[in-house]
Amino acid sequence: SSFMGLQFTPTVTEIVVLVIVSIVVAPLLGLLLLHGDLFITLLGLGIGVFIGALGPDLVLKFLAGRRSKKFERQMPDILMLVASSLSTGFSLMQSLDACVTDAAEPAAKEFSRVMAETRIGVDVEEALDRLAVRMDSDNMAWTAMAIRIQRSVGGNLAETLRQTAATLRERESLRR
Repeated sequence: SSFMGLQFTPTVTEIVVLVIVSIVVAPLLGLLLLHGDLFITLLGLGIGVFIGALGPDLVLKFLAGRRSKKFERQMPDILMLVASSLSTGFSLMQSLDACVTDAAEPAAKEFSRVMAETRIGVDVEEALDRLAVRMDSDNMAWTAMAIRIQRSVGGNLAETLRQTAATLRERESLRR
């Protein structure tokens, strides 16, 4: 996600701090905004606790959904980049590495994770499946499956990826 043009991806520690701070701050704000007799004060405290407990989760789900949608919009361009790299003679791993350097966020970071996973011994197909799950992307899952099939059966993976990119673009235009 971005804040004032800066890229921000919260770490687990930052999320924990966010939850703790919101559980403390939101009830205090509730008390400040709704104070008076005992019932109103308790109501303000209760509303603050409720917002403090649910707020961070809702915000993070919203940001993750927005990131996932941005990734989905990038998929046709990513597939074309990989297909072009394959056509020029690069291996699949070199083509995926090109996504790390040439693609925009969030795709660059996600493919960087794929490359890191493969460097520690994870199969590239498994790493791409994990990417599909992380980004909640059916298109990426289908792409990973196509890559798996092409690698086991053989054939022109670049052409398959070009066709997949064209299909994704057509589906997006129909959806609009």
